[in-house]
Amino acid sequence: MLTIAQDHGIQGFLHGLAPRLLRRALMAAISWTVYEQVNISIATIYDRVSWFLSTANRLFAVLQLKLQPIIIGFIYTLAAR
Repeated sequence: MLTIAQDHGIQGFLHGLAPRLLRRALMAAISWTVYEQVNISIATIYDRVSWFLSTANRLFAVLQLKLQPIIIGFIYTLAAR
């Protein structure tokens, strides 16, 4: 560092700063955009899965109510043998 300061002065430490800052800003913008898109995709998938599960739960509840007397009757028939 002392050699840089002696040979080039303060400007030696700032050499290449603008391209580096531009590259870092671009990388941050890309990372943030990818993060947001993945977050939106996960939320969409979660909404679809939760809708499917709630629909399936309602269907199973209806089937259980309709099939419960049949199953109980079948169990009583087996127990009576």
